[in-house]
Amino acid sequence: IGVILGLEGSHALNDTVGAELDELYRLGLRMIAPTHRFDNAFGGSSEGCDRYGLTMPLGKRLIETAIARSMIVDL
Repeated sequence: IGVILGLEGSHALNDTVGAELDELYRLGLRMIAPTHRFDNAFGGSSEGCDRYGLTMPLGKRLIETAIARSMIVDL
């Protein structure tokens, strides 16, 4: 049996990439999905209204930061 602690939709990061992600990583978070059902500052979801995809600068930064930590990025 194995478990990977993940965050589906990054709303909990309060529209920032920094201390919150670092703390969650320290606590064992290893998978992150920038969006889930709703658009947020990181990008647009498949059911969202704006449909701006992961081209948002903050979304790119989140993905780059997660990759730098060898985290799984769920798109």
